[in-house]
Amino acid sequence: MMSELQQAIDLTHSFVSIARQLKKLSFQTATKLGVTVQQLIILNSIRNNEGQTQKELTERLISAKSRVSLSIDELEKKNYVKRETSAVDRRETQLFLTPDGEQLCQRY
Repeated sequence: MMSELQQAIDLTHSFVSIARQLKKLSFQTATKLGVTVQQLIILNSIRNNEGQTQKELTERLISAKSRVSLSIDELEKKNYVKRETSAVDRRETQLFLTPDGEQLCQRY
């Protein structure tokens, strides 16, 4: 009979293998859609938190501010995201998906 330790090791190896496959699949999907994995993550975060500020998004993703900003710039150029000045605080920029951005998220 297999020891509990060996079962735990085998299970861990299985999870690592699945994680690698998911990462590979995410990269392939993003490439097929013409965006990066980071941009897909940003799009889905905006979709799930419509109207969040760029600062909130950066904090949520635990990512470098400049990297998130550049990704949003690219998504805006591709007409997937729009930035709007907050009505509450004009210093804040809120993020919204465009119809094209919503359609891309549905495909992913």
